[in-house]
Amino acid sequence: MLLMDLASRRVTVLRVLQTAIPAGLFALALTSVIDTYFWRRPLWPEGEVLWYNIVLNKSSNWGTMPFAWYFYSAIPRAMLSSVVLVPIGAALDRRVRTLLLPSMLFVLVYSLLPHKELRFIVYVVPVLNLAAARACSAIYEKRSVSVKHLLACLVVLGHLILNTMLSSDLLYVSSMNYPGGEAMGKLHQLEPKTEHVNVHVDVYTVQTGVSRFSQLHDNWIYNKTEGLQAGSWQMQQFTHLLIAASNRNSEQLLPYATTHSVQAIISGYKGIRIDRHRFPFIFIEAESKIFLLKKETVVSVVTSNAYSS
Repeated sequence: MLLMDLASRRVTVLRVLQTAIPAGLFALALTSVIDTYFWRRPLWPEGEVLWYNIVLNKSSNWGTMPFAWYFYSAIPRAMLSSVVLVPIGAALDRRVRTLLLPSMLFVLVYSLLPHKELRFIVYVVPVLNLAAARACSAIYEKRSVSVKHLLACLVVLGHLILNTMLSSDLLYVSSMNYPGGEAMGKLHQLEPKTEHVNVHVDVYTVQTGVSRFSQLHDNWIYNKTEGLQAGSWQMQQFTHLLIAASNRNSEQLLPYATTHSVQAIISGYKGIRIDRHRFPFIFIEAESKIFLLKKETVVSVVTSNAYSS
C-alpha cells in the first residue's frame, strides 16, 4: 500500500521517514522490553524471527506447502463463500483494484517461502472483504431493477448466513485442535497448588497448546525434555506424565501400566463424518489425543505380631 501511495505521489519519502522512524523506534523499544521481561532474556522478537526464517532460512523445519497454497487453500478458507465475490468487486470498481494489486503481490512474495501459514498473509483479508463488500453493495442497490436482481440480492444475503454457520463450525473445530492446552488445564484443576508436581510434557502436547504462559505454579516443575525413552528411570522420576496416545492400550502407555494411573483423557479433532441418514448429515468426530498419568505411591506396611508376656 505504501508503495502505491509513493508511486501516486500521495505521500513523499521524506514524510514517510518522518513518521516511520519515530514510530518504529517506539514500537521496537516497547516490544523488546515486554518480551525481554516475559522470556527473561534480552529479546527482540521480530528480529529473531527474521534471522531464523530469512537469514538462516530454517522456516521449512516447521513444514512446507506448495507455491500456490495461499491462493487455493488459505485464502478460500479464510474468506469462505465470500471469495467468489472478490473478482466481481474488483471488476466493478477501479479503487478496489488499486487496493487488491499490492495485496496480491504481497501474497505472491510470501508464496516464495516454503513454510506457509495463514497468519503470514492475514493482513490481506480486510482488503479481500472490502472487494466482496463492494460486490454486495452493487447487487443490493439494484435489487428493485428486476426479479433476477432481486434473486441475486437474496443470494448475497444467504451467503452471509452461510458464512456465519461455517465460521461457527470452524470455530468449534479449532477449539478441538489444542488438546495440549486442555490437558495442562486439567492437571491444574486436579492437583492443588501446594501439591508436589513434577510433570513431563511430551512433544505433541507442547505443540498443541502448552506454553510457558500455561505454567501457573512456580513451585511445580514443568519438564519438556525430548528423547527420553518410554518407561526409563528418567521417566519414572516424574509424578505426572502428559503423553500423546490414541487409547489405553497404546504402545506409548504400556510401560506405565503398573506404575501409573490414568487421571484424565483429553480428546481432540479427528475428522468430519457425513451421514446421509441423520440430520444435520455432517458430524464432527473426536478421538483420544492425550493421557494424563499420575505415578502411584506404593506404601509398604509392616505389621508385627504382639506377644504378651
